[in-house]
Amino acid sequence: GKFPVVVDFFEKRGGADVVVKYSGPDTGGTPVLLRVSEAAIPVTVAEESPPVQEESAPSPVPEAPVAPESEAATGLWVGEYWVLPEDMTDKIENLPDFATLGEPQTVIKSEVLDLDHNKFEALGFKDGFAARWTGEMEVKTPGAYLFYLTSDDGSRIYVNNVLTVDNDGLHGPREKTGTIDLESGKFPVVVDFFEKRGGADVVVKYSGPDTGGTPVLLRVSEA
Repeated sequence: GKFPVVVDFFEKRGGADVVVKYSGPDTGGTPVLLRVSEAAIPVTVAEESPPVQEESAPSPVPEAPVAPESEAATGLWVGEYWVLPEDMTDKIENLPDFATLGEPQTVIKSEVLDLDHNKFEALGFKDGFAARWTGEMEVKTPGAYLFYLTSDDGSRIYVNNVLTVDNDGLHGPREKTGTIDLESGKFPVVVDFFEKRGGADVVVKYSGPDTGGTPVLLRVSEA
């Protein structure tokens, strides 16, 4: 089922940190950062209290700059997962024909595509599976956008219905890149992936005018 989670925190002076992880049957016993489900419960924000006069404190240490990301990127990747038959897993060397796989075993939504062996296992997938993630990215500033696709095993990414990066085949973690010119607007993005056996990874990043040229994890816009 779904259960409400509340985290309370306060900071007086100096350093400030808060990290929330959990582990259990849903994570295969591996501690992972706690993510909340899509249907978030309403949160009441307390009104600010009047400022309290205190002794002057040391100036805070400036934080490292954060790479800019699209402000409209608030949606979720829709991931369809298939468990491949054992005989198919034995023979597979390239991405399968997804049209022949039938209905997916499950659909899992993700904020970003940054998955490794442990994260896949926490989702219930280890060897012999395929996945297809779909979403829509929003471009504010037209120009050339570079896409970075890392995977183990094979993967491909299609941007605006164009094959932009081909990283197919059996291999360990490997990054490939591809560039596409995009105008302002929203464009469909599809990422195909398969895993035979052993390690499993998939990471999708991009860079371009909207990111100041800095590679960042690709987030999709809200539908």
